[in-house]
Amino acid sequence: MKSIKFLLLLSAISVAAGLRAQDPFRYSVTNIPDSLLKNAVEVIREESTYFTVESLKSGRLTYRKVVTLLNDKSRSNVQVINYDKESKVKSFKVRIYNALGLEVRQVEKSEILDLSAVSDFSIYEDDRIKAMQVSYNTYPYTIEIEYEQDLKGIRFCMYPNWQIQGYGESVQNSTFAIDLPAGQVLHFETLNIDLKPEVRTEKNRDVYQWKVSNLVAVKSEPRDPPAWKVLPMVNTAPGEFQTGDYKGSMATWKDYGAYMYKLFEGRDKLPKEAAEAIRNQVAGLTTNREKIDFLYRQLQQNMRYVSVQLGIGGWQPFDAEYVYNKKYGDCKALSNYMKAALKEIGIEAYPTLIYNGTPAYEVHEDFTLPRFNHVVLYIPSEDYWLECTSAFSPPNYLGEDNSDRNVMLITPDGGKLIRTPKLAPEDNQENHRIQVRLAADGSAHVEVNGFYKGADQELIRSLHHYASGKEREEYLMRQSSLPSFTLEKLDVTSRDDAPEGTMNYIANIERYAAKAGKRLFVPLNAVSPNTETPGDTKDRKQPVVFSRGYSEHDEIGIEIPEGYQVESLPQTDISLKAGFGEYRLTIEQKDNKLICDRKLIIYPAEIPADQYGGYRDFFKSVVKADSMKAVLVEKKT
Repeated sequence: MKSIKFLLLLSAISVAAGLRAQDPFRYSVTNIPDSLLKNAVEVIREESTYFTVESLKSGRLTYRKVVTLLNDKSRSNVQVINYDKESKVKSFKVRIYNALGLEVRQVEKSEILDLSAVSDFSIYEDDRIKAMQVSYNTYPYTIEIEYEQDLKGIRFCMYPNWQIQGYGESVQNSTFAIDLPAGQVLHFETLNIDLKPEVRTEKNRDVYQWKVSNLVAVKSEPRDPPAWKVLPMVNTAPGEFQTGDYKGSMATWKDYGAYMYKLFEGRDKLPKEAAEAIRNQVAGLTTNREKIDFLYRQLQQNMRYVSVQLGIGGWQPFDAEYVYNKKYGDCKALSNYMKAALKEIGIEAYPTLIYNGTPAYEVHEDFTLPRFNHVVLYIPSEDYWLECTSAFSPPNYLGEDNSDRNVMLITPDGGKLIRTPKLAPEDNQENHRIQVRLAADGSAHVEVNGFYKGADQELIRSLHHYASGKEREEYLMRQSSLPSFTLEKLDVTSRDDAPEGTMNYIANIERYAAKAGKRLFVPLNAVSPNTETPGDTKDRKQPVVFSRGYSEHDEIGIEIPEGYQVESLPQTDISLKAGFGEYRLTIEQKDNKLICDRKLIIYPAEIPADQYGGYRDFFKSVVKADSMKAVLVEKKT
């Protein structure tokens, strides 16, 4: 990079005298400090975000960014702006500069796509995007993006947050400002950086402005913490706001929940015939759990999920009668319908706002920022959860993407934060019983009975309900660690009432063991070995994170072929322990069988960066143990 910068500098000097007074080379890569090039795939040269609050209902966002793309790992050549009928994009301009910083061209309006953002599972959605992809043939180059957007409704209420930098992104200069009527409350929090706003009052307006410069790039590392725990950012939220006729506040979670309660209020009434049918259907059931599970299965069998993102409908559900008549709804509407059904039999339930996804955005108790994208249902009397959009999930199981995070209950008393259940190692299991009938030529007939629980059964459940027989076979062939094999039989099941599933199969393998003269070299764990060793990182910056625990247990029986005997076994008892996990492998011979028992348990943990070596050594040892072989030799005659 230094040689490139030197050549560019010579070129710039040779032509600079004849150019206009304004520096035409201000975006030249020669003006990037060397410190900002390390670990960077792009450099933000200049960035300005200015958000003007015009009223409780509307505002305007003015944005400008100049970013230099150093190589093809940068993704800033793709720009997307989300908008809808209430939030129009007033202008959108993009310019391209070469490595010298000279303007190459301005992107034409015809190159900016205007697309519907309606998803495959949506029937009511007015979201759209303006999208553009810059194509330039030589790195490094620079693009300048400018746009202005009027914001109303939900997009306005969610004040902009300042993600100061992403991974692999350094920053020369960046500013972020919120401009609002004097005296109007602004809530904000600063994460992972010591930064305070400059606050000034002018013309009856309060302006909060944050500035940063010369931030070096942060390198992403395997199993590092979520970005919100590492990268600098400023989050903002309004004191008061209004959507349609509904006024709300984000002063506290209780206040925001009171606003959401108004959006749901009165929408949980079912038609008379539906209410009577529900009461009659559960009349013979004795416990609340039985009644809840029955009505949940009815919901899954009779209603389907569709997305609704139309105006305030992004936060307000269709009423229960609408869902009953149409037989569909989004996460809000289906949760509200289930709430209405339970209400008819005297069971209270609360719609619950949640962020669905891994890793989750952390919802802080002391800062009201509704970074939610999903709704589930909580039944306080039973401490019971229902995922109302899934046609096949068992009751009281939210899944890995909803587990162990703060969520907000929508109650008559306002919002209340609680935490969803955590999935412990014993909740996430992958267990195998494996029988290998080995032949003298190294081929094998293998029977595998797999049991899966918790997060580990979610894919199995999807295969059971959504995949064809051919797709299941293709998945197994693609994911299995077994050498090339032919399938004789494959069965996939999942339980309706618990997060458990099975995958059982029979396979014939032509080269299970390696034959060399009189000997067979037999892998002891060919079905489920751990094969990935963490990289050799000597300068680890971030801790290693296991956000959830899991356990594996494999019982393996290998029949020794007739005419062969054990010549040697590897270490027959291996035990590894670390603060974040345990591993145990035992090997023994019983009659004409080799019996292996393997257990691996990983606990939720955050391993300090300076202990990375121990973490790597643990998994190196696991990989080594899982790859061990027994040696069989022909018996002497």
